[in-house]
This record gives sequence, structure tokens and C-alpha cells, in this order.
Amino acid sequence: MHWYITKIVFQILQPSSNSNAEFDEQLCMLRASNQQEAFAKAEQLGRKKSDRFLNHKNEWIEWKFIAVTEIKSPGDIEDGTEIYSRIEEKENAALYLHIIHQKSAQLQQQCSLSLLQVD
Repeated sequence: MHWYITKIVFQILQPSSNSNAEFDEQLCMLRASNQQEAFAKAEQLGRKKSDRFLNHKNEWIEWKFIAVTEIKSPGDIEDGTEIYSRIEEKENAALYLHIIHQKSAQLQQQCSLSLLQVD
């Protein structure tokens, strides 16, 4: 069995939304004996993760599975290989940068704490 990184794409359907179409691209690690099995497992996972629920405004929201669009074997990945990228468009760049720096500082602190626990 081998590990595979798969990209599973969902469309987020909100009937009352006036904004642009929304999609969720998820990277999932799957164990399979070959790429074909990894593809089948990723499709199965996408169908399983599809969901329909009421939001806080009592409106139906649907997470609709669209497709599996990528499969990579970690064995094919070299140090520094990009496995995910997303372009964000924000009205308030300063606020976005502040949040990113906060998340990074929290992550760095967590990594330092886990290192202290191992030693």
C-alpha cells in the first residue's frame, strides 16, 4: 500500500447567495495499492462528504461533490515541491495580513511546545 495526495473538489450551493460561485478544493491523504484505487477511494470519499444542511438563517446549503482533479504520490514529491496553492482576494489586506501573522505565530508556538514535550 502507498500514500497518495488527492484533490477533491466540491461546489458550495447557497440559493440566496448573490456572490460568486464558491468551490472547496480539499487535499486528502489516501492509502491505496495504486493510483487507480486511490482515484476510486477519493471519489467515494467525495460522495461521502457531500452534505446538505440548514445554516443559521434556516437556508439549505449544499456541499456538492464535483470531481477528483489530482492525484500525487508522495514518493514523486521532492523537498520544496508545491502541493497546494490558493489565491485569496480580500477587501482588507491589512486585516488579512494581521490574521495570517497571528496564525503563523500560534503555529510556531505550538511547534516549540511540542518540541519541548519530546525532549
